Amino acid sequence: MAAWLALGLLGGTVGCSMTPVAPHQESVAPPPLVEPSPSTTSESARLKESLTGREMSPSEVAAGILGQICEEKNIKVTPNYQIAQVDVANKVIKSYGDQEVPYDLLVAIPPNFGAQIIIDSGMGDPMGYVDTDHHTLKAKNYDYVYVVGDATNVPTSKAGAVAHYEADTIVDNLVREIDGQPPWPNYDGHAT
Repeated sequence: MAAWLALGLLGGTVGCSMTPVAPHQESVAPPPLVEPSPSTTSESARLKESLTGREMSPSEVAAGILGQICEEKNIKVTPNYQIAQVDVANKVIKSYGDQEVPYDLLVAIPPNFGAQIIIDSGMGDPMGYVDTDHHTLKAKNYDYVYVVGDATNVPTSKAGAVAHYEADTIVDNLVREIDGQPPWPNYDGHAT
């Protein structure tokens, strides 16, 4: 008898990478991808795994590697799966489209929200993100305001490394604006 492990991303913006760039981040590769020891190879100890999520491609390279590992280890990947409900009694997760994925152990990452102060200020959306030009990082609804890190609605990881690269773009664009030039749309969402 095999057990089912479901790893789910519950929605919102999720920061994940094959190798965490900060000690508090989770890796997208689940621990059972490591080869089991000889003492855990009995049929009852083996895990069947399932990955679900809104976006399972942290980067083209990582997505290719993860896809290959999942295929080799017979791990079912269900992309664009938004968890609507966890049915604990029946041990299944249900999507908004009523698709069910069984589990014995559910490891779910909750949605990432921006700061409450952004919501309270009225500058952000209900998730706490400021509407941001994705390439200049300038706030769309506020003059002379640039947005960095967890405050942006830029569709990229909320990792510190991303904020580092966003800061480079913001510094360049502040200097351009001081010099009377328009902001340069050079941010591409990368973190490495």
